[in-house]
Amino acid sequence: MHATVCTSTHYDSFMSHTETWLPVVGFEGHYEVSDQGRVKTLKTDVATGGRILKPQVIARYYYVGLWKNGKLKQSRLHRLVLLAFVGPCPEGMECLHGPGGKFDNRLSNLRWGTRSENMQEQVASGNHVEARKTHCPHGHPYNEENTYVRPDGRGRGCLICLRSRARETARRESTGPRVYILKTHCLRGHEFTPENTYTPPRGGRQCRECNQINKHKRGDHFVSSNLHR
Repeated sequence: MHATVCTSTHYDSFMSHTETWLPVVGFEGHYEVSDQGRVKTLKTDVATGGRILKPQVIARYYYVGLWKNGKLKQSRLHRLVLLAFVGPCPEGMECLHGPGGKFDNRLSNLRWGTRSENMQEQVASGNHVEARKTHCPHGHPYNEENTYVRPDGRGRGCLICLRSRARETARRESTGPRVYILKTHCLRGHEFTPENTYTPPRGGRQCRECNQINKHKRGDHFVSSNLHR
């Protein structure tokens, strides 16, 4: 694979003065990407080394638009760098940004890693959205004494909430499953015998004596209403 090395004084302050360029995978002969996280097109201004593309932020990452066969593809800048300089992404891995954050797409700030490693590094560096929270959903502070890293590596947890859940689990296991006692009488004191029990279409059960009482009350109210008309 052919690499182009050039020197320039027009880079941002975090860039080195030596920049190595390699063809963009899948767009060879059209675009090149550098180890400093920049992409240039070879179709215009070839004599001066190509035109640098301006990335845009989409979903908190830098993207560049690459054209091929009349079709535009928005590609993540960090993936273009790793694919060109490191190689294909191993199965089960993804791009990891180092301490420089998501907008630092230099090769020195990128590597392939697992999702678990990605979450741990984001939390450690303070770049993860959960890392900026100072309290758990129940209001307990995320301080040094009350914070632990989850066993699966996916973020952090509150020790107070963890211990509270453990106590509740132990209490349930010691008392056994909840037992529902079936009532033997209705609210008016009538016994739920087979002859006095009615099962409505929507489920449950009702007292037949109470149903008759309620029907009489509704009938008396209907007669009284007609007499006063």
